[in-house]
Amino acid sequence: MESEYIVKGMGVFLVQGVVAGTGDRSYRCCAGSIGSGHLYQSEREFAPMLARLLRYDGSTMTPSELQAYLRTHIPLSAAMQVEVESAEWDHVLLRAPLAPNINHRDTVFGGSASALSILAAWSLLHVRLRSSGIASRLVIQSNRMDYLRPIGGSFSARSSLEEADQWPGFLRLLERRGRARLTVTADLMGEGDVAGLFSGEFVALGYGNASTDGGG
Repeated sequence: MESEYIVKGMGVFLVQGVVAGTGDRSYRCCAGSIGSGHLYQSEREFAPMLARLLRYDGSTMTPSELQAYLRTHIPLSAAMQVEVESAEWDHVLLRAPLAPNINHRDTVFGGSASALSILAAWSLLHVRLRSSGIASRLVIQSNRMDYLRPIGGSFSARSSLEEADQWPGFLRLLERRGRARLTVTADLMGEGDVAGLFSGEFVALGYGNASTDGGG
């Protein structure tokens, strides 16, 4: 098979392969996080994925950009004094102080702990979709929060995909049907220890170009 490659921010991608002696063509993303490993049977099927690869420049939203977005579109994050410590392709880390989130026992209010975890999980999908050039409305469908111990100081939530290899299928389903769901987890940390575990199922609704559509 003769192959033609392009190099983008997240890896090397096989754009086109010609099977020797047959003239048949197949298309595969062979590395990186967007569409990795999926074999496309036709140029028409592969074209939307290639367009996303070419739009992607290896960058994500900066922490300050994400924080500004949250403060503007989710005002609760401002009331909680949430700060974005990192916004990466594989995780988002949010932190909040005790004072605006305190309960009657001088520890973190459970609702604030849950809210920070949800924000971190939602933000990870928001960052990934925006970085892929996709505008979609994200909503939470269900979640579970396990509280392991009280927190007597500042607290943080670090989100990640429950199964990272489901991302390509999530994108394909979103593009094809305009609706897809994915599970995101988050570790709630307080005073250096894990204080809670979050798991939530999020649904993306609609598929558009992030350069023109609002999304989120």
